[in-house]
Amino acid sequence: MKKRNNTEKPKWKEILSDIFELPEDIILNLPRLTLIGNRQLLLENHRGIIEYTGEKIRVGVRGGEIVIQGKQLQIFRLMVEEIYVGGIIEKVYFEE
Repeated sequence: MKKRNNTEKPKWKEILSDIFELPEDIILNLPRLTLIGNRQLLLENHRGIIEYTGEKIRVGVRGGEIVIQGKQLQIFRLMVEEIYVGGIIEKVYFEE
């Protein structure tokens, strides 16, 4: 039996997503970002906060982390699956 790397996507889930036209973020538990201007960000499907300052927030997600950089950053709401960030958002990127 071949051991699978944690970063590999399960093929059957991709196929299921295609057949039933289901969003991959739900089926594969991928992060979903909603950015409203440069003032608000909603991150869904996270795995916890790694770093939190007024200039940088790093959040664990499947396959790596999402990094949010800016000024006066604040976490306004933290729930099991969602993080709501406010402030002046200058940069958002994915890091493996």
